Amino acid sequence: MRSSANVTQQFMADLLGISLVYYRKMENGDRPLSKQFEEKIRNSFFKKRESSTVFVGTNDYTNIRFQTLNVREVVSKILGLNVENFQLNEYNRYQYPFYISYGHINVYYHDKDIKAGVLIEMSGQACREMEYEFEYHQK
Repeated sequence: MRSSANVTQQFMADLLGISLVYYRKMENGDRPLSKQFEEKIRNSFFKKRESSTVFVGTNDYTNIRFQTLNVREVVSKILGLNVENFQLNEYNRYQYPFYISYGHINVYYHDKDIKAGVLIEMSGQACREMEYEFEYHQK
């Protein structure tokens, strides 16, 4: 559970209020895991919802940069879209020589500057379009 949550052994030891050495012995099976520690670990990783209120969050602006020159891979693996469905635009933005769009989803990319790489920009309507794409592909 600890490794799948990407937390360190030190984090777990601090969470349980024990030494790192003692925690390692428990994790390795050299010390038994007490019911008290087991319950504390469960409660830390699996929170019960204490309200009937359901919260729905939406994202209204996203700007993500990937340090790669492979725009096709970013579009397909990150956005889950086909780059052939994007339209190449005539003008440049944000000092990127290339700019493609799919609806309101904008992807800017460089063919030589890996630090500039590929920039995905979505605001307002583009975020709603991406939500639709995610929902459509889950069905």
